[in-house]
Amino acid sequence: MSELALLILVGGRQTPNFYTAQFLQPDVIVPIASHEAINEKFPFSWAKTEPVIKQNCKKTTIAEPKIVDAFNLAGIKEKCLEAINNTKYANYEWVFNVTCATTVMSIAAYEIAKEKGFDCWYLATNNNHVETLTGKPPEGELYRISIENYVKLSGRDLVNTAPFIPTKGIENFVRKLANNLELANAFGKSAGDSKSANSDGQRVLKPENEIVKSLWYEAKDLGLVSETGATHLKC
Repeated sequence: MSELALLILVGGRQTPNFYTAQFLQPDVIVPIASHEAINEKFPFSWAKTEPVIKQNCKKTTIAEPKIVDAFNLAGIKEKCLEAINNTKYANYEWVFNVTCATTVMSIAAYEIAKEKGFDCWYLATNNNHVETLTGKPPEGELYRISIENYVKLSGRDLVNTAPFIPTKGIENFVRKLANNLELANAFGKSAGDSKSANSDGQRVLKPENEIVKSLWYEAKDLGLVSETGATHLKC
């Protein structure tokens, strides 16, 4: 069986690249990245994506990104050709994922894949569809991701906290609001917003009637309203 190489584009949201890497478990991944995506301050930077892929593709070698101008068609095609013509990958089969970058980057990579007869995929994540632009479609379920990996690809980390186990009183309180949408809306509306704070920085609650006012006292008794920055009730 031939060794497998995956070419990915790095210039936007990176979840589709993760899907493909995790699914294929290729021998090598070659990123074609825009200048912006290499900057660690970029929301979906390669620095945030690479560790998540490494963790889930332990046998995969990830090449150094080939940096491109995201809007220079000829330059992008040149870098794609550099990747596939590397003698280290002479006998590799190639799959291109052209999802995660500018339209110009996608067109450039697609044209190379079409010219060489490689599999080339575009992931439509809004409906979990894979559009096969050239070659063969993926065989199997590609759209799989854990909550932990999804969060990490957004540049965040999960924090372990103790599970919240509601008391019977809290369950009854929530059920009361869930079963009465009009009451729930009135309760939410009475909270106002940050502009309703008084000169001491305390938010002023303005329940429209005694029933809503009693809900706030009930919420306070249940520990759902913090004592910090205590609120004022006006009726």
